[in-house]
Amino acid sequence: MILFFIILALLISPALASDQDLIINADSIAYEKDNIVAEGSVEAIYKNNKALGERLVYNTKTRSIKLDNGFIFFYGDIVLSGDEIEYELDKDRGRGRRVRVNYESVFLEGNYIDFNREEIKLKGASFDTCGIKPESHYRISAQQMSLYPATNWLVSYWGIFWYGRIPTLPIPVYVYDLEAERKGKHNILPYPEIGSNDEDGFYISERIVWYARRELSGSFNINYSEKKGIGSGFEANYILSKQNQGNFRLYGNYHEPFWGGLTHHYYFGPSVIDSFLPTDIFSASTYRKLDLETTLSLRERINYERVTKSPEIALNFRDPKIKIGAGLISENSKEAVAKAHLSYLWDSKIYDKNDFEIIPSILFDYSRYSKGRFWWRNIGKLTLNKKWSPYLSNSLAYSHFFDQQGASPFLYENYKLINSDQFSANLQLNIFKSTLRVDTVYDIPSWNPYDIDYTIEAGVHCHTFGFRYRAVRNEFGLIFRII
Repeated sequence: MILFFIILALLISPALASDQDLIINADSIAYEKDNIVAEGSVEAIYKNNKALGERLVYNTKTRSIKLDNGFIFFYGDIVLSGDEIEYELDKDRGRGRRVRVNYESVFLEGNYIDFNREEIKLKGASFDTCGIKPESHYRISAQQMSLYPATNWLVSYWGIFWYGRIPTLPIPVYVYDLEAERKGKHNILPYPEIGSNDEDGFYISERIVWYARRELSGSFNINYSEKKGIGSGFEANYILSKQNQGNFRLYGNYHEPFWGGLTHHYYFGPSVIDSFLPTDIFSASTYRKLDLETTLSLRERINYERVTKSPEIALNFRDPKIKIGAGLISENSKEAVAKAHLSYLWDSKIYDKNDFEIIPSILFDYSRYSKGRFWWRNIGKLTLNKKWSPYLSNSLAYSHFFDQQGASPFLYENYKLINSDQFSANLQLNIFKSTLRVDTVYDIPSWNPYDIDYTIEAGVHCHTFGFRYRAVRNEFGLIFRII
């Protein structure tokens, strides 16, 4: 009787096959020469990969599995699904047809896919961050798309930007950075930048991305402004190694001489774990505690002034926050001035409870200029941040000049730090995906407004449309970004 129940249990249990580190479970398994054919509720497990489907063929000679009647394939953190897939175990690569890809915040589809750990390549592809079927709010369709998991970049080639069912814009190249939000940045919709200010008048600017490879990419820019006519520009971002990367840019228009610059970063010292540096535009893996930044520029606009650095070199310490620099600088084509600079910023979150933060900070900043000039600033600041609800938050800050001696000969430096105490406040209201934000800065004791900025964004599930108006600067700009 016991033998009868054992035989019965074996007959009604799922079949199992294994070959080295591959395990296959299914309703039935058959052996045909060099193939193992599994059918019905198939599950195949290989290292940290798992394949699910209704039919699987495993070739024992090539050590490859093929699912040709629908599948779900868990490839590390990436989920592939679709009609057909073939995966080579030893080479850790595969290919498939009519495939969907779900990775972090992006959703991709393609007629054909080739994949390995470094690159997921799709042909006849589309991409969005909405995940809505059958019609996303927006999507980009392209001849080819490549997802690079190591650097979290998605690059599409020769595509079209669709808003709903309407094709709105051809896109030769589009780059989406999955790390953008964590870096405090945003991926923008590929529409032209539109706005106005006192210097340019009304302007419209279109940025066209180019991409040679991960280590070399950039953009072309063509723009028109009411006061300066037609202009254009070029940018290149390069990575020489994990520690060496930089940016080259060159712009010009018919109204004024060309301008541009080169900024190179050399990162060294201990690694910074799970942290981003504001200067880094590539990936977190390159971050170190020290950054040697070299800038060579010609008439670049900084705080509304034209500044030339020939060059300026700065050594930035991540922790403690110390900056040591020196350079030869001229402003608005005037005589060049030699400058040496040393600063130290201390800040600490001394209270953090019930969504309320208190953050004091102190800045010691000393600059020495040629002809015996100097500028010493000792500034204290107290910042209060409060999140009142999931919808409402605000911040208050007061900065005080404990001590200031001398003066900077540059207007662009005085724009940021002036001889006055300041009070700043912001209020942000979030309703679903929409945002209303007001940022204000006032000089004390005069209470003259230094900055008053209004930002309104209307969110539609996975993107926003809006505008930002800087009242004191008389600047207006439209906002198109992905969320």
